[in-house]
Amino acid sequence: MKIGADFNGNGFTKEQLFERFILEKHSINLAPKTIQGYTTGWTTFLKYEKHINKYIPLNEINADLLSKYRLFLIEHTNAGEVTRATYLKDLRTILRSFMTDGFLEPFQVIIPKYSTPIQETYSIEELEKLLKKPSMKKGQFNFSIYRTWVMICYIIDTTNRADTVLGVKIKDIDFVGNKITLRRVKSKKPYTTPMSSFLKQILQEYLAIRKGEPNDYLFCGYRGDRLEYDGFRSALVRYNRSRGVEKTGIHALRHTAAKLFILKGGREFALMELLGHSDLTMSKHYVRLFSDDLNIGFDDKCGLSNFTEYLQEKKKITKY
Repeated sequence: MKIGADFNGNGFTKEQLFERFILEKHSINLAPKTIQGYTTGWTTFLKYEKHINKYIPLNEINADLLSKYRLFLIEHTNAGEVTRATYLKDLRTILRSFMTDGFLEPFQVIIPKYSTPIQETYSIEELEKLLKKPSMKKGQFNFSIYRTWVMICYIIDTTNRADTVLGVKIKDIDFVGNKITLRRVKSKKPYTTPMSSFLKQILQEYLAIRKGEPNDYLFCGYRGDRLEYDGFRSALVRYNRSRGVEKTGIHALRHTAAKLFILKGGREFALMELLGHSDLTMSKHYVRLFSDDLNIGFDDKCGLSNFTEYLQEKKKITKY
């Protein structure tokens, strides 16, 4: 076993090992949100160190210390049980890297059991408000509002994660094959997802207005560059509230799309593929929650097929 600085001052401190851990995650192009999760898990652990007013050397991190830390999370933070479990899971990954590299004696990091939270979804009434196409009339048209509407339609149709949607480029849209290539995915393994005829028509119109080059991102900011996650979140909050919908969760759109797919008879294996999961665990969870009536056929099951009357403006669209 390697000897760290906490043993004789000639090796690494736990802080240095964490910096090395984060650098390694950046080097393998891990998703920024995942890296931020590790950072939050680590800084929360350091809050415990501050709470006990004692520096915790590397060789004192063990199962007994983690038991005290779990109690600290319960008694001295406002974190719910799911958040506490997330902190511990991220810390476990960090500590396992220390163990694997020989800087920490191996021990089991216990994650307490927790209740699976009910997935927030949008109601049919809320979706009817959100999916009603905004005005395309000259003088009333607002690109930001229109873009947000298109993005909501996109997620309801494909079930894609917001980060994945924001990583789609114009060249990734295949209007001939009716599919979309997804490159910015959690698994780091690009794959294609089907595109319904409803979304195809929406994206064709959107690109006629948005324009852009094949290598440009599909959803752009006001300068034409890639729309960032925070920008989409802010736009969605404004959009939803302007439509009288108080619910503003981005991930709730994905949950809603999965729910609609299942309720329309979609198969759990097909849902797994759409969600980009490596196994059926989450798909089965959705099936248990929403339906066991499984059939074949994508157009009839995609979320947008429920709202075709809202997707087209009744009056003639002004050309731009």
